[in-house]
Amino acid sequence: MISQRRIVEFFLLLICCALVTGCLFAKKDSIEPATGYYRADSENNYSATNLPDASLFVQASAIPMLDHSFSHWFRYEIPELKLEPLQQWYLQIEFPSIDAAAVYVQYETETVELGSIGDDVPHSQWPVSTRLPTIPISDENSLATTVFLEFAATGQPAVLPVKLVQQSHLDKQRETDYLWYGLFFGAAFALIFYNLLLYLNTRIKAYFYYVLYLLPFTLLQGAITGIGQQFFWPTIGGFTTHFALCLIGLTNSMMALFVIQFLELRHRKPISHRLLLFIAGVSILLPMGLLFYEYIYVQNLQHLFSVFSMIVITVVAIKEFVPESKPAKYLLISYSVLFAGILVSLLLFNGIIESNFFSNHLMEVAIIFEAIVLSYGLSDRISEIRNTAQKLEGQSRKDQELYTRQLISAHESEKQHFGAILHDDIGHRVLNLQYELSSLVKNGCSLTAKDKQNLNSVRESTVEILDELRHLAMNSHPHLLKELGLSQAIESLLQRAFAVLDIVYSCNINTGGANEFVEQQLYRIVQELVSNTNKHANASEVIISITQNDEGLITFLYKDDGVGMRSDSLEGDAGFGIVSIQERCKLIGGLVSFEVGQHSGMSCAISGINAHG
Repeated sequence: MISQRRIVEFFLLLICCALVTGCLFAKKDSIEPATGYYRADSENNYSATNLPDASLFVQASAIPMLDHSFSHWFRYEIPELKLEPLQQWYLQIEFPSIDAAAVYVQYETETVELGSIGDDVPHSQWPVSTRLPTIPISDENSLATTVFLEFAATGQPAVLPVKLVQQSHLDKQRETDYLWYGLFFGAAFALIFYNLLLYLNTRIKAYFYYVLYLLPFTLLQGAITGIGQQFFWPTIGGFTTHFALCLIGLTNSMMALFVIQFLELRHRKPISHRLLLFIAGVSILLPMGLLFYEYIYVQNLQHLFSVFSMIVITVVAIKEFVPESKPAKYLLISYSVLFAGILVSLLLFNGIIESNFFSNHLMEVAIIFEAIVLSYGLSDRISEIRNTAQKLEGQSRKDQELYTRQLISAHESEKQHFGAILHDDIGHRVLNLQYELSSLVKNGCSLTAKDKQNLNSVRESTVEILDELRHLAMNSHPHLLKELGLSQAIESLLQRAFAVLDIVYSCNINTGGANEFVEQQLYRIVQELVSNTNKHANASEVIISITQNDEGLITFLYKDDGVGMRSDSLEGDAGFGIVSIQERCKLIGGLVSFEVGQHSGMSCAISGINAHG
């Protein structure tokens, strides 16, 4: 039968192969512009009515934008493109992380200001309502010659991977976005809900912190890809950047707390535990720096600390991986894939690699892959906990059975010792006393008739006491069980027990050489049932059957036709006798069942008894 692990591994491989194949063979239906040019406006001389001359620009693929005292310009020359009916051309910036940029489109006869784009600009004010910043550069009759972008300083370089696309591409892009991000967020929230249900069911803290880690990480991806700004807060400018920083802090913090619980570091690795607690605390506090410092400083510090936390978590996982820790293996595999996704995103952000479907969406693939692997790791951990609990339960059951066996053996030894004392010591003394009293009654010539009557009464009482002592000695130490076997011992027991009550009984006993311990338990069970019949049943007939089959299994049946008992007397506060029968059955591997009812008698059946213990 195929294991759960193999099924999960197969589907993970299938998903990855499908994604990679789709990325590699994705059709490219856009035209890259030739070259971008950069100009720093150190004296703030340029504006919409006074655009910088083309000769003042230098060729560049990125804008430094490290100086906060002036604005920065980027210029794109539009190549000659074929104009088609209903196929307007657009210039699209593939990476949406832009704070703010004013857009100017220059035609042969005029320059048009189209407004602004970027995270600090409400999405409702963008020239085109798309996930990525998109600028129209044509109408039905004319095509722009140049596009100018004026950036306010942000304190970090801005890479602008741009492409020229037509209306058909935008329509296809919307469909692809709806499908891709629908699948991504659907899968992510399904995993979040699944792990939340597991936490509510198991109350294992690792699930709780994992949900608190995966939720902000998923929302962060929605923020930095432009989904949030397009659909959830289109009228709020500047919210994306601040919200993303808070989500990064929460993600790093919850990841550190999850690793503590997942790898069980609190007591085993106190240094790693304290370090991850430090990371969790600082990650939560860093976004609060937005209250006192500019966004860019907090962002850079948050990014550096994120790298530090990921390195620490990786090192901890590697150290735990050395002694073959399965949770560490899952963590290391998932984190390696996540590292790859983050690395590709950073290379894309800095313009080192080309923007394509694979590089644009590898991060989402990495997140889902990590979520599935860690969810599987958590499920595997539950299986380990369940297996350990079952082993402990089984060992506890064995220990309890051993203790019960030893306790019953000790109890039997005490009974035998007590029976021997009754028979060999006290019984002989009472017997001697009986002989002396009989001699006095017979030879006491000087005794009056009343004295002889009293002595005779004492002698008769002594006989009764002696009979009772013999009965107790026989019950405590059934010597017939050792001398003649189980059948004769039970026969003797029934004769003594039912003689006075005039109960008819029938026995069919054949244990085929069962060992001494098993026969001893069967005798005690019969003894307990006979006692119950004598005291409570008011029965007239008892049937006993103890037989052994060819496989060495003994079947036991005891049945009387008495008044029976209530069924609830076998549950809850069952009497000591019933509990004793149940415990003895466990010791010899038997399964006991009672059939009772008021005025319908009682039967006790035991099956599966191992004749050899």
